[in-house]
Amino acid sequence: VVFDLYQETRYELFSLIEPDRVVIDIFKSGEEAVISETLPAKSEEKLTPGSEITGKKVVIIDPGHGGKDPGAIGPTGLKESEVTLGIALYLEKLLKNAGIPTYLTRSKDEFVYLENRTNFANQKNGFVFVSLHANSVLNHRPSAEGIETFLLSSKYIGASARDVADRENRASRAHPEVDTDLALIIADLEESANIKYSFDFADIIQKKLVEYLKLENRGIKQAPFV
Repeated sequence: VVFDLYQETRYELFSLIEPDRVVIDIFKSGEEAVISETLPAKSEEKLTPGSEITGKKVVIIDPGHGGKDPGAIGPTGLKESEVTLGIALYLEKLLKNAGIPTYLTRSKDEFVYLENRTNFANQKNGFVFVSLHANSVLNHRPSAEGIETFLLSSKYIGASARDVADRENRASRAHPEVDTDLALIIADLEESANIKYSFDFADIIQKKLVEYLKLENRGIKQAPFV
């Protein structure tokens, strides 16, 4: 769906459930002024997602794969889904001990569709969504090591970004046969206002992990995980 607008327009994009749907509210130039005149002054302040009880930012940790989707399997039989869950549970404990509201998209070995993971994050009013994964290679290569951080984008940026995204999307989508054009448009719209913050956050994660673990820095990459 394409909207041809003949003047600068304010819009809001969000998703709802029961039934699942995407909603785009488009406001005429005069509507915002009317709203600001009728609401109290405090309502003009932009609210950020977070816990309604504590006012703190909510963190969503997403352990990749699970259940019928084990992800990568190592030579000893260790599953990627087990590794990501173990890291997620440990990270959840650290964050909660620090007083940060934290939720996991799964807390046991179960399969959760990508759509349900994102819906869960929205329901919890998540401010940060971090998905954990462990890459793999077909044949053992000494050079196959290091850490990389991905952020959501409508484009593939970074070596191997397309391969990683295609593999993850095939495993996680509830309806892989659906045309992805709409999903890419939505992703592009959703990221437009937050892409700088996402990149800054990814940069912090990447630098700190490399610094602490002393592993090869494979950089920050972008891909359309939808």
